[in-house]
Amino acid sequence: MTNTYQITMATEADASAILSLYKAQIGREFCAWDEDYPSAQTIDFDLSRDALFVLKIEGQIKAAISLEVDEAVDTLPCWTRPLPLWESWLGWRCRLRCKTKD
Repeated sequence: MTNTYQITMATEADASAILSLYKAQIGREFCAWDEDYPSAQTIDFDLSRDALFVLKIEGQIKAAISLEVDEAVDTLPCWTRPLPLWESWLGWRCRLRCKTKD
């Protein structure tokens, strides 16, 4: 079976699913998020700037990313070369369904 993948700009209708996705990451290794961040207000702010995008598989949101230009980050000495787009999308947080065998 072939899955249908879509990356689109998020909409107000996606906000609840995005918040659930974010909250599902709390407590995972390397995740600094907590009950207060990110919040519904974070999502609203990203939506207001047209900066929030979602990956949908078969119509279900599986990942979300907020993209922005941040001049303070861009001037850090650790950035010595422009990153390819795929490397700069490190903010993706995905909810994956895993099947395991006993």
